[in-house]
Amino acid sequence: MVSKEEPLGFLPKEKLKEFVQELLGLGVVLAPKKEGDITIMQEIRTAGELAEDFEQTRNNLRTIVEPQNEILLTYQPSAELFCEENLPEEKQKIVFWCRPCDARAISYLDDNFKDEPFPDPYYIRRRDRVLLIGLGCDSPFPYCFCSSIGGSPFGKDNLDIVMTRVDRGYILEYITENGQEIGRKMSDIIQRLTDDDMTEMRKVQENADKMIRRKAPDPSDISRKLSSMFESPIWKKWGDKCIGCGICTYLCPTCWCFDINDVESRGKGYRIRTWDSCQFPLFTLHTSSHNPRPDKGSRVRQRVMHKYNYHPINYGGRIACVGCGRCSELCPMDIDLISILEDISKAGEKDA
Repeated sequence: MVSKEEPLGFLPKEKLKEFVQELLGLGVVLAPKKEGDITIMQEIRTAGELAEDFEQTRNNLRTIVEPQNEILLTYQPSAELFCEENLPEEKQKIVFWCRPCDARAISYLDDNFKDEPFPDPYYIRRRDRVLLIGLGCDSPFPYCFCSSIGGSPFGKDNLDIVMTRVDRGYILEYITENGQEIGRKMSDIIQRLTDDDMTEMRKVQENADKMIRRKAPDPSDISRKLSSMFESPIWKKWGDKCIGCGICTYLCPTCWCFDINDVESRGKGYRIRTWDSCQFPLFTLHTSSHNPRPDKGSRVRQRVMHKYNYHPINYGGRIACVGCGRCSELCPMDIDLISILEDISKAGEKDA
């Protein structure tokens, strides 16, 4: 049984699918699901759809709280009601087995969409109805570098529950009252831990930190140096490799840029918000035909500057990167973020 005061619980591995099936009765469940050769975080309808063995989902939590496409409002000049706001439904969503880096990234989306004086009601309605159950990274992935920028394979930021995989099953750590409530509702499934379970949990978590091989330069040092590197030749060097596909920004869990367009169909209008990317040439194109970021180097600069300089300046020193490594892993031109940061670290003010 789990009491209100109990911070930990144990889920035997043979009870995992039963646990997930119970979650399905509490709301819409989004979980890692195999789609060909990749794993996608998406809605599942049965426990059997859960991908139990996966590394990192191709998408991240941004797709849940800020969809790639959404209708903000509809309008119809001939109708009695000229304009109607399309606020999202307030359905409870449970995200099962997100990675701690993706959960941490939610804080950076909050910086933009919950920021006063103009909080975004569409984002907030989704954000406030999401419960996050994380799975710690017992075997961090080759491109990860979360520990270099304040994260951890078993970080707890924004999570309601974090799970640690051990030999006999999973240890659940309840972080919020919502997480505790899940534990109470699963009291017939969740068991108490043994001392051996606790020892194994600590060993798994300590080993995970040691297994992260990629290290990024000190982010505060990078942020400081970038302030005087606007004209650095580094940007042309990396811009020459870039093809402007935008995959780095579309896969990034902390990116938030969007465009808004009005579309008419059969006498009815729709105002649609869609993701955009600072890596696209049209992103900053003026109606005068002037573009303040006319080349790929200036657009690569914008991406790095935003993450490591502009965001820290505007939001209390926080670097807008969680070290998930997706941008480096999946760039078709092998543009590696850590390599860019190393160039910045070596150059500094000297070559600015």
